[in-house]
Amino acid sequence: MSIMLLFAMLFSVFFLVAEAGHHCDDDDCAICACMQICEKQLRDVGGSLPVSFLVVFSLSVLCAKVLYSAVYPKAFLFSYKVRLNI
Repeated sequence: MSIMLLFAMLFSVFFLVAEAGHHCDDDDCAICACMQICEKQLRDVGGSLPVSFLVVFSLSVLCAKVLYSAVYPKAFLFSYKVRLNI
């Protein structure tokens, strides 16, 4: 869930940067409405310290797990070529 929140925040930032030079003449502009939603989401979610901490903590645990599994792969008896006689 924290990864989805991180992606939502990143895509909101990318959208705001891409549409920064947007000029509209309508009052009902869809791009302006979407930009307002992205700004509100970044204000609501991005400003809170516990959510930011949760995202960073979750990503660090995920990276540590991936690195640990790469350094210490699972050992099975057949990986050590142990013969099991019955």
